[in-house]
Amino acid sequence: MKKRLIFLILICLLIIPFISFARAIPLMTGPVVDEAKLLSQATNQKISHFLKTYYAQSGNQIQLLTINSLEGDPLEDFSIRVVDKWQLGDAEKDNGILFLIAKNDRKMRIEVGQGLEGALTDLQAGRIINNVITPYFKQGAFEDGILAGLNAITKALGSTLANEPQPTKVIHKTASPYQKFFKVGFSIIWFLLMFFGSFIGPSIRHRGGFWLLGTGSGSSSSGGFSGGGWSGGGGGFSGGGASGRW
Repeated sequence: MKKRLIFLILICLLIIPFISFARAIPLMTGPVVDEAKLLSQATNQKISHFLKTYYAQSGNQIQLLTINSLEGDPLEDFSIRVVDKWQLGDAEKDNGILFLIAKNDRKMRIEVGQGLEGALTDLQAGRIINNVITPYFKQGAFEDGILAGLNAITKALGSTLANEPQPTKVIHKTASPYQKFFKVGFSIIWFLLMFFGSFIGPSIRHRGGFWLLGTGSGSSSSGGFSGGGWSGGGGGFSGGGASGRW
């Protein structure tokens, strides 16, 4: 009997530290929970309005969470615990997304709900982190990086919102030799198409052929967010998404 009691006490002593020191999950007070204070009040309000409007239009619920530190928790574990508690997205569509940033750990993650994993694949999420957000974060431009990242996420999901908030700082990335070769090759092909197209006549050019390649017109209207509150709708997550650091 004493041996069993001692064994149970030892088990409890091993488990309690993990329970006691697990990083607390913040309260979801709106589409932006900025514990790390990465955003000015004006930008916070701008992003909140953008995400509410996008939610009203598409039904997809995107949540931004910034924290100072993971406090020793693995990034992916903490992210899953957050979405399990907040249950972003619709219970039937599982169309929630969490954009998590841990400032002091220099880590971030895009957690994608099960219903959106086909539209925003792990590969796409990784590219958004590495190619869109990270260049801004490396220069300390957190607001611009967050704006660029959210825009890229909604674009991947097919957003047609007008007047999306844009970064104020433009990051110019140096193209690789392969990218330069592709760009030159594409320019040559485009020139040849335009050259030969000039002989075909306007009647053919305006039928929706290659002219459309340079005229991308995106459009649409955006409505306001009709609900007064902001809460999860029971959406499920299975670990889809990507992580990164800067």
